[in-house]
Amino acid sequence: MERTFRTLVCTEEKGVCTLLLNAPPVNVITRALLEELDEAFQTLEFHTDLRAVVLSSALPKRFCAGADIKQFQTWTSATGSENCRFGSQVYRRIERFPRPVLCAVNGSAFGGGLELAMACDVRIFDERARVALPECTLGMQPGYGGTQRLPRLVGPGFAKKMMYTGLPITAQEALRAGLADELAPAGGSLDAALELAQTIARRAPIAVAQIKKSVACAMEHGLEEGLRFENRGIALLCGTGDKQEGAQAFVEKRPPVFRNR
Repeated sequence: MERTFRTLVCTEEKGVCTLLLNAPPVNVITRALLEELDEAFQTLEFHTDLRAVVLSSALPKRFCAGADIKQFQTWTSATGSENCRFGSQVYRRIERFPRPVLCAVNGSAFGGGLELAMACDVRIFDERARVALPECTLGMQPGYGGTQRLPRLVGPGFAKKMMYTGLPITAQEALRAGLADELAPAGGSLDAALELAQTIARRAPIAVAQIKKSVACAMEHGLEEGLRFENRGIALLCGTGDKQEGAQAFVEKRPPVFRNR
């Protein structure tokens, strides 16, 4: 991506785009950061060679501190609703991005920062990470999808406990609850996410994209519709060259060369 951002660092290599939040000192989620995230993911949709995105932070000990709390004092019902609506739309774009989005949580992630991580497909936590949804301590509630995504990931009871208290949990607690999918050694979450992204990049892109759509369909519309969508995906994939290549490579005992078609 040629665009230079003020709040993001963007690099691409071997089919993987790395997006680092870069808004020192703590990566507060401002309107500018949300707008640049939105622009970045809109642009990346047209990168036909892209296989995965890794989202992390350029700050060594902080993934994202969440929304700018100083703004809360000026929010009215109308402006608060509009700001959260826009942020939620950006996170929804990330969630619906057609390729896998992996999140390396390399430090603390609070409020909108944790909500951003939850909008990604897979979350790899630094073993020292701490995360929380502390909005209720400010007289607020999560507004970027936290009340919807957290119960789906960890179950309603654990989610309510986190949101009712606003207290942080450790990376180990997040892993046990299902909020984190993998723990990395201290300082190693980005490397672990990039390694996983490169593994994904070697798989059939059409198949990976269809898997993402199938899982999303089941999560949003239930088992029956998910099964129907899965079957339609099988019909689509059976007509692709990548399916033929995958089967042929298996028979010939060689690595497949997928061409995304």
